[in-house]
Amino acid sequence: MDLDKPVPLVPLMGTVLFPGMMAPLTVGRSTSMAAALRAGRAPGGMLVMVAQRDANTNSPGPADLYSVGVVGRVCKLTRNERSVDVLVESVDRVRVKAFHIDEHCVEVEVEHCPEAVDTELEVEALQRSVMELATRVSPLARVTGMDMTHVRAASGMSQIYQLAT
Repeated sequence: MDLDKPVPLVPLMGTVLFPGMMAPLTVGRSTSMAAALRAGRAPGGMLVMVAQRDANTNSPGPADLYSVGVVGRVCKLTRNERSVDVLVESVDRVRVKAFHIDEHCVEVEVEHCPEAVDTELEVEALQRSVMELATRVSPLARVTGMDMTHVRAASGMSQIYQLAT
């Protein structure tokens, strides 16, 4: 994913995305709608999403946002009268380096933010623990074979955490 140029930004209210997640977002603020539409028109459709520190802030500035978020691809975009519905696939964790604010939307310069390296032993222990719990709750939660395959394939702490929550 080419992150050499500024990428449109959508602040997330009360939502956190992790790499590998698909998420439907309803975007209603004018600057966020402009960012989503700009990303949807651009080749590759990249969009940066970071959580707001306070979901009640209606016009967040750089100080109101966390510096780490995700970059994702816009998979589907539908414009409504008062909002834009966006289906995004988050691809990678990123850290915001700089903000570019114009009258329409906010774009950010970002850099890849690699996941902390986990020891193989820790990952294997967590993977076994999650597998054991998933096996115990599967009759209650209707965990499918596909879900169990995802647990077995998890390769890092963040993936295991996402599966467990």
